[in-house]
Amino acid sequence: MDKQETTEKSSFDRLVAINRAITTSLDFSEVLRLIVLNAAELFSAQTSFLLLADEDGTLRVRASHGLHSSKLRDFAGSMGESVIDDLRRLLKSDSSSTLVTVPVVVDGSISGFLSVVREIQLSAEERWQLSALGDQAAIALNNARLHELSTGEALRQRDETLEKLRASNRKINAILDSITDLYYHLDGDWRFTEINRRAAALFGKAKEELIGRVIWDVLPSAMGSAFETHLQKALSGRETQHFEAAQLAPGAWFDVHAYPSRTGLFVYLRDITERKQAEIATHRLAAIVESSDDAIISKNLDGIITSWNRAAERIFGYEAEEIIGQPVTLLIPPHRLDEEPAILERIRQGKRIEHYETVRRRKDGTLIDISLTVSPVKDDQGKTIGASKIAYDVTDRKRAEEEIRFQAYLLNAVEQAVVATDMDGKILYLNSFAESLFGWSSAEACGSSVIDIISSESLREEAAKILARLQRGDSWSGEFLVKRKDGSVFPAMVTDSPIFNAKGELIGIVGVSVDISERKRIEEEQARLHASEREARAQAERANALKDEFLATLSHELRNPLNVMLGYSEVLLRNEEVKQSPALRHSIEVLRRNVLHQSVLVRDILDLSRLHTGKLSLNRETVSFTTVIINAVESVRAEAAAKDIELKVDVVEGVLFIEGDPIRLEQVVWNLLNNAIKFTSPGGTVGITLASDGQDAVLVIKDSGEGIDPAFLPAVFEMFRQGDARSNRKHGGMGIGLALVRQLVELHGGSVTAASEGAGKGAEFEIRIPLSSETRKDVKRIPWAITDALLRMRILVVDDSEDNVEMLRHVLEIEGATVTTATSGAEALRISAEREFDLIVSDISMPEMDGFEFLRRLRAIPMQRDVPALALTGLGRAEDVDRAEAGRVLLSRHQTIGRDQACADLAGRKTNNPSQSTRLKGGLDFLKRTSKSGRGAFRRFLSNSLHLSDSQENVGEDGHFLLALLFPITKVLLRLFHHSHRSMDQPFR
Repeated sequence: MDKQETTEKSSFDRLVAINRAITTSLDFSEVLRLIVLNAAELFSAQTSFLLLADEDGTLRVRASHGLHSSKLRDFAGSMGESVIDDLRRLLKSDSSSTLVTVPVVVDGSISGFLSVVREIQLSAEERWQLSALGDQAAIALNNARLHELSTGEALRQRDETLEKLRASNRKINAILDSITDLYYHLDGDWRFTEINRRAAALFGKAKEELIGRVIWDVLPSAMGSAFETHLQKALSGRETQHFEAAQLAPGAWFDVHAYPSRTGLFVYLRDITERKQAEIATHRLAAIVESSDDAIISKNLDGIITSWNRAAERIFGYEAEEIIGQPVTLLIPPHRLDEEPAILERIRQGKRIEHYETVRRRKDGTLIDISLTVSPVKDDQGKTIGASKIAYDVTDRKRAEEEIRFQAYLLNAVEQAVVATDMDGKILYLNSFAESLFGWSSAEACGSSVIDIISSESLREEAAKILARLQRGDSWSGEFLVKRKDGSVFPAMVTDSPIFNAKGELIGIVGVSVDISERKRIEEEQARLHASEREARAQAERANALKDEFLATLSHELRNPLNVMLGYSEVLLRNEEVKQSPALRHSIEVLRRNVLHQSVLVRDILDLSRLHTGKLSLNRETVSFTTVIINAVESVRAEAAAKDIELKVDVVEGVLFIEGDPIRLEQVVWNLLNNAIKFTSPGGTVGITLASDGQDAVLVIKDSGEGIDPAFLPAVFEMFRQGDARSNRKHGGMGIGLALVRQLVELHGGSVTAASEGAGKGAEFEIRIPLSSETRKDVKRIPWAITDALLRMRILVVDDSEDNVEMLRHVLEIEGATVTTATSGAEALRISAEREFDLIVSDISMPEMDGFEFLRRLRAIPMQRDVPALALTGLGRAEDVDRAEAGRVLLSRHQTIGRDQACADLAGRKTNNPSQSTRLKGGLDFLKRTSKSGRGAFRRFLSNSLHLSDSQENVGEDGHFLLALLFPITKVLLRLFHHSHRSMDQPFR
């Protein structure tokens, strides 16, 4: 303390002597020289210089002393904010030098600046001394200048340069922005008259906003504070004030100088927040040291204790007063005394000692386990002057580690890798199995992090999460990728569990690991085989899809020529010349019958393919089984009559309803009837009996034909199996009809059986299908009405096959329709844009633009937006059905046209031709009139659950119409016709 007072007194005396020297002389040049000389000596500066403003406001170096005098001699700067930056660049010969500048204020105006350059920063006290020297310089310069002004020349110059000095002051004020942190001037009423940018930023406003405002309005939080008190003293007492303030901005500290002036008060502020924070941090650190649970001790390089916190008192038992000044060896037991010289030597080298575990002695003589961290303490010049030691009592931890090792040792009996750690994951124990598995010896691994030693690099983050879970007392088990000492990784089954001591306290973690590399190899092999199997299955599915595509194309290509042949056979049969020639008529009928047979064969093959791939779906509804059987009987009656075979039909009174697809059910009955007629000799009989038996409808078809060999009966429903497989067998066929029957019946939840007493004794087939819960329906007959349903109807036929187009044109024109044809979608669109039609009939499978795309574009033509449309396809794919329903198109999935099967039916609100809003009765009458042999088709059409209410029998001019257009393309179309009729309020386009 005496030394500090001596230093302060010496500095004060020196300033007094300097003041006396520079104020005694009235020679202006001498005053300049004395100012810079004393500044250099007072602050041990390399260079000191004085900047003063001349008449034109230019700042010039009027005096300099020291190292950079030659550089500064000719320096001149404009009155701008960059002048100080220019000086810094000029003096940057030594990057370690520091330029410090203070203003020289004369009569309330800044006349220049006093600057010093030296290697190290000025302390706060030195900055104050420099400011004081600046004030003394201002007084001395003012005295010398007044002396000059006492002469006439000086008086003349004063008058001439007065305005220039005012301008100079304004420019100098701007320079303040670059040489001080914050500056402002207040008048006697506490209003801002000058302020630099930094100060304005402190108040959060622009300089223009602050000029003229009272400081206490801008800074109300400072009222009543020490800041206000000091400024009051400076203004009222005309005394310079130097103090520190913290009320100007949150979290900020400032070193404040307040200088009274003629008109008010100059205030200079320097931001000292960093220094104050460092001081606070020092105080806080001291508080932390004092409150720490660890012993924190400092000592000099001779091992003498210099500080001792409360935790050290608690751990070692010594009070601070009795231990400070004593050698640290007082705490070291005799057998550990050799540790201290080694520790001190390491500290002298500037090296740190971390987590050094050893034993120390308490005041009462007991020994304790501690962990030491020792760091060198250095002075301002970086020289090591002592050591700081943190001692952590690890006695309890040592006991816990012993407990952990003991419990882990007990697990050796499992003959698996056992690793035990403390709560931080530091390895304490490895058994021999773990050493063998991971490649680390116990000595190498103990003390290391289990995550660093065992966890694979890719799973370190996951390992940290597992460790956190174990630290909460939870167990963990699972597969984990671990590594060996050589860096190789392998999968292991790991079970980690927390370890508790006898008090139930969580003290550590134990993990048991098993190498599962072989098991994983087997699993990967199995996965590879499964993947190969999936790929094979996918390839099979792709092949199956290609097969389906092929069959669909095959169906289309087969049915196109069949369609043409059948259509023209219909046209020929209606030709007058054919009607007059029995031989020619017979030939055409034979042709027609074989085309129909071929069509059925194609249908059965495709259906069987769909059944085998699970792609044949049923359109289930409540259907009259009686109607289905009658329809099928009518469809084979002509063939039976040709062989003089009697069909005996015996059905139960009333109607038996079942849940099923009427088209597929009729297909089943037709196949059985066709089979019976084929194997029954001319003059024989085929009996059809329908009855109910409990909850089942039972259909029996019995013939008097050739019968079935009992040995063949078990295989009668198998694919491609025939009782007579010889190449010269009597009857043809491919052996798929009965196989299809069985699968379709089973899809309906029913069963089919065959029986025969042997060759020549006929055969009997029985079908049983569950009855529907619906027991009756009101059936209303539809009376016949008008004829010529197609008369003058305008129809557009679109098909890429010219043969099909011509055939359809002939058939439709025979019925009185006006037919326009097109062989592509583009041609059809062009025609549709030019004229109106009552009906559009389009093939789906066409090149370049298919039927769906054509119909989609057709709807964009205003006059064709609501025209009924019928799409024809021989592909029969499910996606075609879905697209047809989405596009409001009536779809026929079979393209074989025959008079026996009622071909195409549409439903719509109106045709484009009002005269063609034909009632349903007219369409049905047309269907009846156009076919003598088509009575079965008509009855099938009529009885397929097409039951109309009274209100539906007479459809008005603005109502719906159903049109029997050709003769049925397939039974599927009839079902669609049936659906369209059941939703009479919905237009089917």
